[in-house]
Amino acid sequence: MAEFIDMHAVCVRELMAPVGGKHGVCDVSRQLAMYDRLGIAKGVIMPIANVETHPTGQANEEVLRIVEAYPSRFSAFCNLDPRNCYNSPTAKFTPVLEHYKSRGCRGVGCVAAKLPISDVRVQNLFQSCEEASMPVSIHLDGFEDKGAGLYDPPSLAGLKATLARFPKLTFLVSGAAFWCEISVPRCRDERVSPVFGPVKEGMLRSLLEAYPNLVCNLSGPWGAAAIMRDKVYAAGFLTGFKDRIVFGLDAQSPEDVAKTLPVLPSFLRRLRDEGSISVDVFDAVASGNAKRIARV
Repeated sequence: MAEFIDMHAVCVRELMAPVGGKHGVCDVSRQLAMYDRLGIAKGVIMPIANVETHPTGQANEEVLRIVEAYPSRFSAFCNLDPRNCYNSPTAKFTPVLEHYKSRGCRGVGCVAAKLPISDVRVQNLFQSCEEASMPVSIHLDGFEDKGAGLYDPPSLAGLKATLARFPKLTFLVSGAAFWCEISVPRCRDERVSPVFGPVKEGMLRSLLEAYPNLVCNLSGPWGAAAIMRDKVYAAGFLTGFKDRIVFGLDAQSPEDVAKTLPVLPSFLRRLRDEGSISVDVFDAVASGNAKRIARV
């Protein structure tokens, strides 16, 4: 039974050039084969727009063509780099977003440029997302000078200010620097890598309570590890914020998937089947919130 909607899919029409001996993203046929094995009904594809994330980029038009070919299995976000349109802090992004919205794109992202979240170009893009009434997906990283993802210091002051500045804009947030805050981080490395072990209440709960426009995106190894690291805490967290959490996978290497499937779907099913979370909670996280936020 297909119970999930992948709210953070990354998928290409043809495999990209390999890096380090493997491809970083599945093509359509491999993505759908993985979905069928995991019980995922549909994926919301987020185009590769930032040079920091993959060896080559991906046009919004390519993603729209995938959706046109498989309308029952995929929907689309569009994506822009904050440095697009001549690297201007006053770039006119709203008409661009309106164009892609008219073509069926349900949101914007995932924004993963290696820029501070407080950068005026990033904030300009967020303003355009709010003006276009399109939710935005962002990836937060813990390194300022390498890797991929918007940078915010350990206090997450930039995220807090952004959530307060754009109260009408829904932010779907993922990344190690975000998910490590489900607990009290013990060292700097936790801001760039998946973390394991029991949860000692961190900042994430207070952020969710303070900012109703914040949605937690379980995608990537960071979100999966965060929610699976402490089963008892996970059950309470999912139940308490059932309307503010979305299931997602992020990019999957076809070589990795051929060996081992992502385990997050089975973990969530197990919580439901043993009664740790209710069916209503499971349904909201697995697909209901995606349907509401992205209208898929």
